[in-house]
Amino acid sequence: MFRTQKTNVAAVAVKSLVGLLLLAACERQTPPTEPVTQTFAPAANRTSLLVTNGSLIQLVDVKRPPGVPNTINPCWFLNRGLYESALRTGGLRVDFAFAYRSRGRVAVRTFTVDPRDARPEDDDEAGERFVELTIPLDLGDAIPDADSPIDAVALLVETNGARPVLLGASHLVTRP
Repeated sequence: MFRTQKTNVAAVAVKSLVGLLLLAACERQTPPTEPVTQTFAPAANRTSLLVTNGSLIQLVDVKRPPGVPNTINPCWFLNRGLYESALRTGGLRVDFAFAYRSRGRVAVRTFTVDPRDARPEDDDEAGERFVELTIPLDLGDAIPDADSPIDAVALLVETNGARPVLLGASHLVTRP
């Protein structure tokens, strides 16, 4: 039953955010500081629809490592207190959904990541309230086309209680 509820939370959230997919994309932003909602102008290779600076999670990039075409590395800011708590006790997960073109067709890949498995990045950019994390994710045979943007959604979910609780969400589109 719990597994079904967990899957339903992710499925509903991903389905509701799929409508955002393949829209404008986001420039790397500074870590969230105050609960303020802002719209940012397009950058050369990233734009954002909306960034909520009071969020507990914020996608900042989706990297494509050279020489490894079937791997992407999402980078995100996570609230430092939540991250440190997750390191000690678990209870958090990040559900990712990625939409892009592969061989000319739309491909959607989803992943569930335990923040304890992610690698901390350069803390200078994340500030004192956030930690920047990344993890390589294998896309299998659905390799993104070279000219395809990658539309990403990250959902921060607390898993300590009887039911999963959505704590935050972030959306980002990166251009090649």
